[in-house]
Amino acid sequence: MIAWRRGGLAEVGVTLGGVAAYTSFAPWLGFVMINVFGWYLDWLPYQRLINPNIWFNVPVAADVLLAALLVTVGLAFGGLLLVRQALRCVRARRWRWGAQAGVLLAMGSGAWWWWSRSGLGYLALDVLAYLALPLTTVVLLSFGETMMLMRTAMLETLGEDYVLMARAKGLPDKIIRDRHVARNAILPVITRLALNLPFVLVGSLVIERVFMWHAMGQVVFLAVEFQDIPVLLGVLSVVGVLTLIAHAVLDVVYIYLDPRMRYAGGG
Repeated sequence: MIAWRRGGLAEVGVTLGGVAAYTSFAPWLGFVMINVFGWYLDWLPYQRLINPNIWFNVPVAADVLLAALLVTVGLAFGGLLLVRQALRCVRARRWRWGAQAGVLLAMGSGAWWWWSRSGLGYLALDVLAYLALPLTTVVLLSFGETMMLMRTAMLETLGEDYVLMARAKGLPDKIIRDRHVARNAILPVITRLALNLPFVLVGSLVIERVFMWHAMGQVVFLAVEFQDIPVLLGVLSVVGVLTLIAHAVLDVVYIYLDPRMRYAGGG
């Protein structure tokens, strides 16, 4: 949207905010988040992974609960994609937005009912509360790079011949932006995200130290410090396998987003 509608205050504000967040010193940004939302406003907890008083005698392990949370988010995202695909033939935008909002409300109500009936809802809320500040810090640090990369790719794609042809045919701006420009401009962003996966898994040691988390980066750091070769090899093997899976998924996404690759493969 920023690259499509250039020259406005929104472009200046989002660009300055993204660049400022991306160039910020990671510990400083983490301490700012803790001071503002943890100490001053007292909205979110910090400096622990979970609340030990709540998890003392729970009937389920934390990794099982985290897997259930990921499955819930995945089902919600997949259901929303299926609904959007099914509503493509509906021309009225108001009906499309209403149907999507209704499906989101139904899925949210169903998820809330299931978590409440299972007796694990308070545990899920505890995990989400302690995850909010670190996740927000990581997103802010990477937002500027992703935004600038997408903006540059959009500006380059706007000058392509097929975009000029689509405008000459009289297609609406929304269709040109979403189906012709954005789908091709997002390819470098997806590639960057796949390449950054190893750094996200093992390179977030600074964020872990700021928020007192003992996660993958801390394990790698201690393994290097104490020369624990088996642990280091195990972590790097897991990261390598996940990176290979991410690249395989990336190839499939490329074929779906870029029709030129489908035609080249078919020829």
